[in-house]
Amino acid sequence: MKDQVDYDKEIVQNTTCMDLLKELVLVPANRKRIIFGVGIMVGQQLSGVITLRHEIEEEVDL
Repeated sequence: MKDQVDYDKEIVQNTTCMDLLKELVLVPANRKRIIFGVGIMVGQQLSGVITLRHEIEEEVDL
């Protein structure tokens, strides 16, 4: 486990922010996860779930 953490730290130290962004977009598994996450956030915004939750929290505080 410690070897893996050391290896990950070494990789991150030798890469730029642009390299990490490229990996997020160019690796198909990462791209699918990003699309899925953004889709969930858009769905929440369009459905109004966040607004309802905020309203319910205000009602409970009263």
